[in-house]
Amino acid sequence: MSQHHIPYHVATEIGFGVFVFQIDPRQKFLSANPTFKKMLGIGNQAELESFTLKKLFINEDLVEEFLGELDEEGKIEFFDFPHPNYPAVNKWLTVSAKIDTNDQQTTITGVVQDITNYKEAQHKLNEEITILQGFLDSMPDAVYFKDRKNRLTKVNKFYADGFGMSE
Repeated sequence: MSQHHIPYHVATEIGFGVFVFQIDPRQKFLSANPTFKKMLGIGNQAELESFTLKKLFINEDLVEEFLGELDEEGKIEFFDFPHPNYPAVNKWLTVSAKIDTNDQQTTITGVVQDITNYKEAQHKLNEEITILQGFLDSMPDAVYFKDRKNRLTKVNKFYADGFGMSE
């Protein structure tokens, strides 16, 4: 069993792609679970080892940003990026990872998750918020919402203008 072995039950049952990527001495993916391979269209170990960070992130600037933050912090959480070469269009992925260093090599161990549904829901929510604010702003009376602690949480334009809260 290699040092970079991912237990089979973990590899097949979770909805996250798990990977180990060697930075030094030579950049390559050492291991990944089936979810990671399926997510990125990788068929076998040879394809995995030839897969690069640029193929994952598609964009060299994203690779540099990812590695820069990892180098600075030692870890990165929820690095979101669009992935146009994903099996379907308009997909979003997120990576969380940590650098591991020993005498022989430096590796990145991490997880990749498809967050497309989250991004779509976030986009729809933002659209609904914009529609609600437009509706509220069209009312000729002061409208406001407060939370349970009696703090204003949302006001319309009429209220904001009347109480000097406009930007």
